[in-house]
Amino acid sequence: MRCFNRLLLLLLFGVLSLSAPGALRAEDFARRTPLEQELSRYVVSPATFGRRQLYTWTKPEQIAELRAGQKVLSRRVSSAGEPSRFDLILAEKTFDGFPLAVALRDARFASKRFAWAAAWPTVMGWEKESYGDQLLQITLKDDAIIIAFMPYCEPKFACRNALGQELDEAFVLAHPDKIAVVYFCAVRPGIRTEQSDTTKPVRKEGLIHYREYVVCNEAMIAAWQYAGEETKKEMETEIAFLKSWQAYLMTQRNLPAYSPRALRCYSATRFNNPTMQYQYALAFPNDFCLMSSPCAGQIIAALQAALAAQGSPLSR
Repeated sequence: MRCFNRLLLLLLFGVLSLSAPGALRAEDFARRTPLEQELSRYVVSPATFGRRQLYTWTKPEQIAELRAGQKVLSRRVSSAGEPSRFDLILAEKTFDGFPLAVALRDARFASKRFAWAAAWPTVMGWEKESYGDQLLQITLKDDAIIIAFMPYCEPKFACRNALGQELDEAFVLAHPDKIAVVYFCAVRPGIRTEQSDTTKPVRKEGLIHYREYVVCNEAMIAAWQYAGEETKKEMETEIAFLKSWQAYLMTQRNLPAYSPRALRCYSATRFNNPTMQYQYALAFPNDFCLMSSPCAGQIIAALQAALAAQGSPLSR
């Protein structure tokens, strides 16, 4: 019965296929090294942005609010009272003619929380900004809709469900109550270190492409948990992966090259080395996540410290 229900759900959300366009085929997966196979679960691309589970870092005071009965999506603006960059860009007149942008401006999506597909890429925060060391795992309903909003790319919008199936825009507009998350891929000015080849990394100023998941519909969250066994197991799994990644970095005299151009819009769907996979696992390419053993060690230490800092379990 469960298999039948899942099959029916896939048929309702579009043409059933054995894999999403651009998804990794079984034979391709089998040819990859164990490290590449581990990395593949963290890669977020146009073919894999449809996710059922997301992870968001928060602070102890927000966990206290959740224990008091507060909703997961309780904030419309930042703690400083400012709208997010996502909200500001979405409100631009440039997107008035895009039906999906208009739909996302609805007041029902005003409360939000920012997340990513794994915990480790964002545990260090962004430059001088810390997201906290308390981890929430959010599980979406199977029929939840994820809209990719890529304001500086083409196409600017794409849609998938939480099972990874591609959806037509007309279907999404007919079911706005199913919209749960926005996969937001944008740019911001800044300075970053580029590791584009085997030479010494170079500091460059310019536009930095970054991604984030914007969870914006509490009704499409099937469950969430804090400090639960499943969440802690995920953290342990990620720590083990990072140790494998660090060991790999220590054995490489020269890393496989990648082009920074490949990170523009994060549009690639095929990856021929661990370097590219790693770049596509990141939410934002800052100096915390450089491909070096010391940086990997810092991420491991931060994730281990966060694991130890989790409090008593809470879930709904």
